[in-house]
Amino acid sequence: MSDFTPGDYKTRGGRDAKVLGIVPEPTATDFPLLGAVWECGEWRSTCWTKDGHRNPNATVSSRDLVKPPREWWAAMWTGPTGIEHLSRLCDARDDAQKDLDGFQAPLRAIALVKVTEVSDE
Repeated sequence: MSDFTPGDYKTRGGRDAKVLGIVPEPTATDFPLLGAVWECGEWRSTCWTKDGHRNPNATVSSRDLVKPPREWWAAMWTGPTGIEHLSRLCDARDDAQKDLDGFQAPLRAIALVKVTEVSDE
């Protein structure tokens, strides 16, 4: 099973890419993700491993697919010690805002922050 589903992505090299289909298991193929990469002013067909690699031995390639960074919201707060903390990570901004609004003394709400996952895969 793949972490990638049909849709728009970027390559490790920053090009636009699309996964258009997935070859169903148990078909014997090392490249079940079928799609295209925008190169030289046109969409060029290509395929990837189930993990989004362009090379079968998983060596890094500028044509590998990268997952979009995941984003969360959190409330930043401080306690009596003055150390800053983040609340639980929330998918929705409104949920983090409720956390921020709920802090009571001796805790002090500071800000609502957006947290972006960074992956170097």
